[in-house]
Amino acid sequence: MNISGIVDWILLHPIQYPGRHNYQQQRTLSIYRDLTTKDQFLLVINSLKELLQDCYSKGNSLHIHNLGTFSFEFICPTAQAIPTKQTTQLKQLPKLYQNIRPCFIVDPYLQKQLSRYTQKDEINKSQGVGSIYNQGHATQFCNPQTLSNMCYVDKLTIESILKTFTQAINDLIRTGHDVNLDFGLSIINVKNKNLQYMFDEKFVNFMNQPEFTDNFLKSKPNTCQFWKNEKSIKDKNLNEIYFSPCSPYSLVTNQKTKNLMNIKDMTSVSK
Repeated sequence: MNISGIVDWILLHPIQYPGRHNYQQQRTLSIYRDLTTKDQFLLVINSLKELLQDCYSKGNSLHIHNLGTFSFEFICPTAQAIPTKQTTQLKQLPKLYQNIRPCFIVDPYLQKQLSRYTQKDEINKSQGVGSIYNQGHATQFCNPQTLSNMCYVDKLTIESILKTFTQAINDLIRTGHDVNLDFGLSIINVKNKNLQYMFDEKFVNFMNQPEFTDNFLKSKPNTCQFWKNEKSIKDKNLNEIYFSPCSPYSLVTNQKTKNLMNIKDMTSVSK
């Protein structure tokens, strides 16, 4: 059952899936025509695909409640795969040996409906990664307001569509139906409660290109090289903002302060 079939299933069972998605809603801009219940459902799903592509292009992960997280993992080869002479350079030049692999992290609620899903621990956490509750890299939640601005449908209808869509997927999988979800860059296929996913081959190759990997670099030059570069220091304006400590103004001010302290000490001694 594909996405269109899931939408038909939801609309055929309004008692089981109540909400604003069962009625035709007005668009937030009057210049756009009103859509049927199925068309506005599919419009939100297509906007979700564009949001996923936008998140990946910026180097962020996208989490969909009760479904999972579209993320990626940094894979570094082990010391055995690298020649012995180059093992010492791994910490200095990790980018040369690093690959990026897209992945899908199954939500714990969806895990209860599945019997098998490939690579249960998608993100191999190491020391210093952060909280154990952090799923993926720079995870961004699926914001209904963002989708509302994209497809000009009110926020309450977006929330109802997302909640019902993920709930219907879990119900269909629990009852033994096969599900095929095409999210553009990724395809999730569930057959006999066995979840498998695949990503677009062109997109996987693009993730390991410099145009994409530069999104994860806070600064291209290394810190040790940055501060040794004289041009980067001269470009800063800190020396113009603050006076130098030996300026004539600071010397006069300090001398006035010392004179006031001396006068105060003399008056206290005389008393």
